[in-house]
Amino acid sequence: MFGWQVFFFLLGLISLVGQATLLREMATLFYGNEIVYSLGLGIWLAFTGLGSLLSKKINFLKRRWHSWTILFALVLLLPVFILLLRFLTPKLILRGEALPPFLIASIFLLTFSSFCLSLGLSFPLAIKTFKSKTQVPINWGYFWETLGLIVGGLIFSFLLGQTSFPLPEKINFASTKWQFPQLSGVVNSKYQRITVTETNGQLNYFLNGQLSFTTNEDLENKNFLNLVKPYTDNPQKILLLTNPTLANFFQKQFPDAEIKLLETDEKYLQTWRLLLDHKIEILVLDLRKFLKSHSGKYDLIVCSPGNPQTLLTNRLFTKESFDLFKRNLDGRGIFVLSFSLPIDYQGKEVIAFGASIYQTFKKVFPVNELLVKEGQILLLGGSNLSANANLKNEFFLSQFQSTQRKKIIEDWSSKKEAINTDLIPVAFFYYQLFWQKILNFKFPYLLSITAKFAPFLLLITLFLLLNKKRSLQLGAIMSMSSFVLISLETLIIFMFQTKIGYLFGQISLIFSLFLAGMAAGVGLARIPFVTLKRSFLILLISLLLFSWLLKSTITEEELFWLVFAFIFGIFGGANFSLLNNFYLDKDKNPGLIYAFDLFGSSLGALLAGTIFLPFYGTRQFLLGLIGIIFVCVIAKLRK
Repeated sequence: MFGWQVFFFLLGLISLVGQATLLREMATLFYGNEIVYSLGLGIWLAFTGLGSLLSKKINFLKRRWHSWTILFALVLLLPVFILLLRFLTPKLILRGEALPPFLIASIFLLTFSSFCLSLGLSFPLAIKTFKSKTQVPINWGYFWETLGLIVGGLIFSFLLGQTSFPLPEKINFASTKWQFPQLSGVVNSKYQRITVTETNGQLNYFLNGQLSFTTNEDLENKNFLNLVKPYTDNPQKILLLTNPTLANFFQKQFPDAEIKLLETDEKYLQTWRLLLDHKIEILVLDLRKFLKSHSGKYDLIVCSPGNPQTLLTNRLFTKESFDLFKRNLDGRGIFVLSFSLPIDYQGKEVIAFGASIYQTFKKVFPVNELLVKEGQILLLGGSNLSANANLKNEFFLSQFQSTQRKKIIEDWSSKKEAINTDLIPVAFFYYQLFWQKILNFKFPYLLSITAKFAPFLLLITLFLLLNKKRSLQLGAIMSMSSFVLISLETLIIFMFQTKIGYLFGQISLIFSLFLAGMAAGVGLARIPFVTLKRSFLILLISLLLFSWLLKSTITEEELFWLVFAFIFGIFGGANFSLLNNFYLDKDKNPGLIYAFDLFGSSLGALLAGTIFLPFYGTRQFLLGLIGIIFVCVIAKLRK
């Protein structure tokens, strides 16, 4: 009744939709931190690979209805896992609290293990069960699965991503109340999950589980203005990237000024639009794109996006963004950047985090000032920055003259740190290390030691490729090829968030285009001209071109990242198909080569996001990948 093509297509579709749904939930649980995508992808692939290996040991699942039963069980498991996560997490962690690595790993394993093991079992078992009556070429099974993955990604990206899927609206609302008992509303946008609660008439706004602002911040907003006002005398044009309550304070303080408030997320805007003074003009645009295309000059620009704890916010703390802010100031204009920090704790990681932002700021704004306000840092910059003595209030003087402020400036100036840029987002990674240091004193040290040994991966690769056992050689090449390609996919995910900003809604589209490329690669591998050596050589050239283009303005276009996701996917599909043909000449177990592929992919996802990109930066990371590809090319040329 159902053909094998339909089965593999549905397997791919369910896999991608399940992956995107669970990763979206995990991203919300971990406050939007993009490292979740790297960890989730790595653990997903590892358990899928383990399931593929176990298929050789399972002999009792021999009938087609066994394969179909597993497939439909996966559909039922997805909403169960979402409900389980929402029920357990409030019991394990306090809202707003950073999670220790052990707990993060435990939650991932609990959620992904059974789902991914079943997925890994399904592919090789289906090859066996359908092959008993119908000849099923493994490459075409892989092709139809990939086609399902593509369609699943497109469906999630364009239809399901901003809905409550896989839960009905009422169940979604009720289960979210387990995490937020005073829940007033919840909605998914393409940027984040927006949650609103109400406590004694006070509205609280959360973005991906992290508190953004409340409607009762009058004292904080007043003190903010008390620190800024002495530096700006009667501004006429003001641009704000802040919450609406702070924007209203600026409107009251400067009633004659032309004030514009920039908000990127339209769905988020709809939740608080009525709170905003009607005199303030709202612009629904991406900040960086607006600043690049806008020709106006402002007397005052205020950016208060929260901490750079995600790449989405860190993109506003990079040198590239500071350059744009400076370009949009008039001759006497000032730029104000604020972020929070536990002022009383100035450990090594905190100093590194603060120094990376401060020194990046100083590079763009040589004339600058640093002010401290109750756990909040304000950085002010401008070519004619100076405080008006007549406007210095009592609160300003107490903060300006504090020994704490002087100590922070001294510490952040003396410690030389890398500049925070789009390609090397050091502030983002220092922030992660800072919180993990609080939770586990030794963890950052262990991570640093691991990073020092990571380059030896090249030597391990060379050793395996020089091994005389042909099946091990081909397995090593498969693993390294998959390692490189999933590492590139992880890099594209991180850079897409930095350059474009709405990864939350487009993660499945990136996956689907990568997989579309893989499907195309499987087809291209059938052409006699396409050999493994040529595939690796062309990949090497493509990687060099990609590295060269990273500094160009074309990276600001969404299409650039989507095209390269597709291109790198082509090589993934072609290499899998070509290596699979070589391997099956020596070994008839289809699950083993699939496992090599998935374990290499898993290692790439796990190491790229947690070790290589944080400690080596984009360019050195790419050089390492080029080295691995070069070793693979040399290994194939020897044969």
